[in-house]
Amino acid sequence: INRISNAKWYTIMTDETREISNREQSVICIRWVDDYNVREDPIGLNEIPSQDAQTITNVLKDALTRCGTPLANCRGQAYDGGSNVSGKLNGVATKLKKEVPNAIYVHCLSHCLNFAVQGICKTQKTGSTENPNLIHEALAFMHEVAKLIRLSPKKHYSSDSAATVLGLMYQMDAFDTYFSLKLAYLKFSASDHLATRLQSKNTITQDAILGVSTLCDYYSSRRQEECLDTFYHSVLEESKDITEETKLPSLKKYYRQQYFEILELVHEKVDSHCGSEKYGIVQDIETLLLEACNGKSKQYMYSSDLDIEQLKIQLKMLPNFITAAKVIKKITTKRTLCDIFSENQMAQSIFIDVQKLLLLYLTIPATTATAEHTFSMLRCLKTYLRSTMNQDRLNNLLLLHVHKDLANKRKLQILLP
Repeated sequence: INRISNAKWYTIMTDETREISNREQSVICIRWVDDYNVREDPIGLNEIPSQDAQTITNVLKDALTRCGTPLANCRGQAYDGGSNVSGKLNGVATKLKKEVPNAIYVHCLSHCLNFAVQGICKTQKTGSTENPNLIHEALAFMHEVAKLIRLSPKKHYSSDSAATVLGLMYQMDAFDTYFSLKLAYLKFSASDHLATRLQSKNTITQDAILGVSTLCDYYSSRRQEECLDTFYHSVLEESKDITEETKLPSLKKYYRQQYFEILELVHEKVDSHCGSEKYGIVQDIETLLLEACNGKSKQYMYSSDLDIEQLKIQLKMLPNFITAAKVIKKITTKRTLCDIFSENQMAQSIFIDVQKLLLLYLTIPATTATAEHTFSMLRCLKTYLRSTMNQDRLNNLLLLHVHKDLANKRKLQILLP
């Protein structure tokens, strides 16, 4: 907590879940910057009686007060996008922003991607799988089940179960099912790589938006007749020995519509849910820093945190310093700028307001994955056999588990009463 206070600016992140004893728990995490290294630390669990915006707001403010962390230093809010937290009139983000106007609200980009994928699943009746080899295993299994049913005695025979199994077998034998599974794998395998990357606390807005743009470009590139031909013939070749031969008069034309429709839909959903316009202010900060490094200027913000006149002068001096230091010809990412400030004490002393602006940028997250990871730990601590522990014990165990590195440095005698 003291290190967070010394860092001054922070982002507050929260998420809710219902644990094994049917109690609603809210986890609160703080994102802050320590020597240009991003930290995201859970500060505790809170049992909440309801999930309305006012209750969550009160819980957040109470947790910050107990930790001695001023709400006035909050520069970011990151939530899952539910109406109770993101509502424009009475959401948690709106309520806190009224008290701290500089507390930028960020909708978790990982949740945006999940919403896009869910939207696709609801629109298209296309199956999905994590591994195409599972399809072959499922088909082989269904054939074995059908053989077993035919050979089994009529005693204990269930006609309903047999009909269900046979129906599934015929469905899995169909080329249409196999084509749909392969098409689902094509669209979801690409988004899975981005979803995994977004769960890192070191993922900044620049990287997240680049990942979304790359994913959309990939889907657009697949919407070509050449790609359709390659995909269709590969599926047709793979399905020869495991599916029945289709009897449609114009097979390729029939599946062509499905192929292009699903790729167009997934591109539209990802772009609408994860578009860069959701992160306008954060992008403005990044653009300001990168353009200043390369001798360009842009409008300024955060006048309450920065000396704007000094910032203007420092931004004009920054490209000359980079040229004189001979570190790199052109700054294209914030990581390069972080390395320059981290390794050069002179830069930290001269460009004080530029350094502040960089720290503000690093403080704003792209996702709330840390809160989700904390819930995974909660499921390990509070189980069916340990479902009656009180809130204080649960909170203490969770913090010890999360902050193992700090707990290992302490003597147990000091921690015990």
